[in-house]
Amino acid sequence: MTDPFRPVDDDARATMDRLLAEMRHGVLSYLDPKRVTPSASRIALLCLPGHGLVTLVSELSLHTPALQSGAKCALLVGEPAAKGDALTAPRATLHVQPEPVDKSTIRDAWLTHLPKSALYFDFTDFIAFRFSIDDAFLNGGFGKAFLFTADDLKPYAS
Repeated sequence: MTDPFRPVDDDARATMDRLLAEMRHGVLSYLDPKRVTPSASRIALLCLPGHGLVTLVSELSLHTPALQSGAKCALLVGEPAAKGDALTAPRATLHVQPEPVDKSTIRDAWLTHLPKSALYFDFTDFIAFRFSIDDAFLNGGFGKAFLFTADDLKPYAS
């Protein structure tokens, strides 16, 4: 079988840059620690300069115990185009490790990007996590598959 992955090039980096800069949410894939079954949730997600990839979640959410456990998980980012085949739109799966962060350190940057979250940001049950990215798979559309290493992803680390 032919290797479907291309070497990461400037176009792939530009696509990853755009996906992470424009995202406001993603799909978190995790192993539910209580049910020991795979699960997924849509979460607010931002890539903030100086902070990296971060989320704000409620401790009441089913996915939060998985994040609190520090277990590796995956994030799917990218939106299908308004028209046409959803499978032609760029998307990336990021393999990540969550770590808690003091939400006050991201408050200003978070609210700049998601101002409506001011309604709940300061609720005591909302906590923040930063994700370190181990690697990523970018599907830039048909015939445009790339595997990003941790070194390729350093620009998104903080």
